[in-house]
Amino acid sequence: MSTVATIGGAVAGWFMVEHMRVRKLVAGVAAWVCVAAACVLVAAPAGATTNDPLYDQLWGLRRIGAEQAWQFSRGAGVLIAVIDTGVDLEHPDLKDRLVPGMSVVGEGLPDDKHGHGSLIAGIAAATSDNGEGIAGVAPDAKVLPVRVFDAAGSASSSSVARAIRFAVDAADRRRAKLVLNLSFVGPSQPQSQVEGDPRSAIFGDEAVKSAIADAAAGGAVVVTAAGNESAPQTAFDPPSHRGIIVVGASDKEDACADFTNYGTGLDILAPGIGILSTYWNAPDDRSSYAYADGTSMAVPFVSGAAALLMAQGLNNIETVDRLIQTARGPGIACRDERSRYKVLDVAAAFGVERGDVSDLDDNPQPATPIPSALILQGEGSDPVIVDPQNGSQALGPQDQISDVLKITPLRALATSLLFVVLAFMLLTRNAGEPGP
Repeated sequence: MSTVATIGGAVAGWFMVEHMRVRKLVAGVAAWVCVAAACVLVAAPAGATTNDPLYDQLWGLRRIGAEQAWQFSRGAGVLIAVIDTGVDLEHPDLKDRLVPGMSVVGEGLPDDKHGHGSLIAGIAAATSDNGEGIAGVAPDAKVLPVRVFDAAGSASSSSVARAIRFAVDAADRRRAKLVLNLSFVGPSQPQSQVEGDPRSAIFGDEAVKSAIADAAAGGAVVVTAAGNESAPQTAFDPPSHRGIIVVGASDKEDACADFTNYGTGLDILAPGIGILSTYWNAPDDRSSYAYADGTSMAVPFVSGAAALLMAQGLNNIETVDRLIQTARGPGIACRDERSRYKVLDVAAAFGVERGDVSDLDDNPQPATPIPSALILQGEGSDPVIVDPQNGSQALGPQDQISDVLKITPLRALATSLLFVVLAFMLLTRNAGEPGP
């Protein structure tokens, strides 16, 4: 087991001047500069409900009604176990959400050397209102990073089973409600002789099936991906235990993504195309943000929504039932008119209407189409890396440095103004006439 620690804080100091007149002048200047600096530092994008710079590009949050659900819950007291490639432990949008995790792959921290797990964690629970990047569906939930996949995206079924049981134990120790996020299918190795059957060796393994069943029986919500083969069979067999939900991907129009699996076992659709999230940029060895597609991206929307409901006292069976029963739409066909599926609506799960989404098509999008980013399933290419402040692509060397240090031109200006005030105070310490 490894420990993830974060240290934060601010230091404030008062500088006294000798004469009242100068003190009043300095106080006045300092007040105006500090107000201006605060406005610069916390300014939110137009139309956003948080001060996260990339919030306006999070179409999925608006589509599922997350903003309206936040009136009732933000996921506090719930643990979302991201069983994946690990998580970027120092990402500014993730580090405050993390609890001590584990790497099943060798020794050391559950640090992400691949990128997939960091994408998942950000969608589910990235910190909101911190002036950084994005916000997650359940921004007050905690994330348990469990690394079972190596840097190449490979894992064994025994590692997955061990990771699930570790997550259950971790939640029990913290006396927290648990959501298991399983955004993977593993390399497609059909168990049957039916061509195109995407059911994989990982979910067919008895140890994994037993671990999932025990987790659900113990009160966890288990959220799994349908898979990306465009096949009429989900990668996860229809569960024999309640508390398990299988997720496919939808687009901005609530249409079924063309790559998502469908048919027997699919419970619900959630946003899974052009999803912006936190990312570990392995080639450049730095924290970043990226767009990605796939049912892997749809799963954490449901995991976050489950955390919001569980934080309000619902158990795992009630949570899954509520999400499915309140899903939106008359039913969407996924290449099979006989089967129709509804789309996640967490606002409706809390009995309220989501906000207006008529302008979603006007939101910025990646300049080029993104292939499936479900890297663990052996498909797709690298996610598209974006600038952490405005979402633009093709970062240059200077942008990359700003990304790592999180120093933007506006913040640099605010910092400079504060230094000017401090310098003025020091230079005038013995100046001026005594006041009355």
